[in-house]
Amino acid sequence: MNFIEWISFIGVIVGIPAGIWSIIVLFKKDAEREREIKSFEKIATESAKQAKHLSEQVKEMQESNKFTADQAKKIEDKEKREKEAIKPNFIVGNIGLDNRLQLASIALINEGELANFKDIIVDEINTVKVNYYNLRTIHHGGKIDLQLNPTNTDIKIEQCVVSFSVIYLDENLNKYSQKVEGTIKKGKIKILPPIEIL
Repeated sequence: MNFIEWISFIGVIVGIPAGIWSIIVLFKKDAEREREIKSFEKIATESAKQAKHLSEQVKEMQESNKFTADQAKKIEDKEKREKEAIKPNFIVGNIGLDNRLQLASIALINEGELANFKDIIVDEINTVKVNYYNLRTIHHGGKIDLQLNPTNTDIKIEQCVVSFSVIYLDENLNKYSQKVEGTIKKGKIKILPPIEIL
C-alpha cells in the first residue's frame, strides 16, 4: 500500500464514524425539532381553544347587551306612552276685546288631562299685563281665564303683542310650558304644543 492509499484508508476509517455520528446528531436534532413542533402545535391548539372560548363569551355579552338595550327601550317607550296619556294640553278658546276699557280676554281650554296650573312667565316683547283667574287644578275641558291690559297707556289694546308662557304640572308632577303668542287686533293668538321643562 502506498502512502496515498494509506491516507485514503485512514480517511475512510475516520470518516465512517464521523458520518455515523453526523447521522446520529441529525436524528437527535430532528427528534428535538419534532418535539418543538409538537409543542408549538399544542400551544396553537390551546390558543385556538381559548380564542374560540373568548369569541363565545363576546357573543354572549353582545346578546346580553342587546337584550338589556331592548329592555331599556321598552321601558323608555312605556314611560313615554304613560306620560303622553296624562299630559295636559291647552288650546286658545274665546278671545274678547273691549276697546273702550282697553281690555282683552283669552280663555285657554285644557284638551288634555289634569293640569295643576302654576304660573305665567311674560316674555320681553310682551306689551300686555296678564291677569289670571281660576288658578287651580284644571280638568279635561276646564279653562283658564286671562285678562290682558296694555303695559303702556300710550298703546291701544288691539296693538299689543302677546308673548307669554303658561306653566303647569301633570298629575305625576311633570312640569310643562306652553307659549301663547300673537297680536290682539287680528285675533291671531296661538298657543304652541306643550314642552316638558325641568
